[in-house]
Amino acid sequence: MTRARFALTIVVVAVLLAACDAGAQVSDYQGGGKDKAPGSIGTPNPGGGDIQVNTAALDFTLNDFSGKSVNLLTVAHAHKLTIVNFWASWCPPCRAEMP
Repeated sequence: MTRARFALTIVVVAVLLAACDAGAQVSDYQGGGKDKAPGSIGTPNPGGGDIQVNTAALDFTLNDFSGKSVNLLTVAHAHKLTIVNFWASWCPPCRAEMP
């Protein structure tokens, strides 16, 4: 009986430590800057430099949710504004944005 209780204690401690670690990772992406839109989540700039605005993006082709091939430059020329949002399945803020 004591082995089962010891194993249960180890499992509970491991779950609590994992939960504490996950909360620290999410808070790294939440910012409180004045220049952010209301309700937005701040994302770090890994390069540390200024983000370049109004620069041409490299062309690439991906499949949309329906499986149709989509080319970035074709979409960008058809619309006034094009926003490309990349997600990572391991990123908590990204997972919150996924449809």
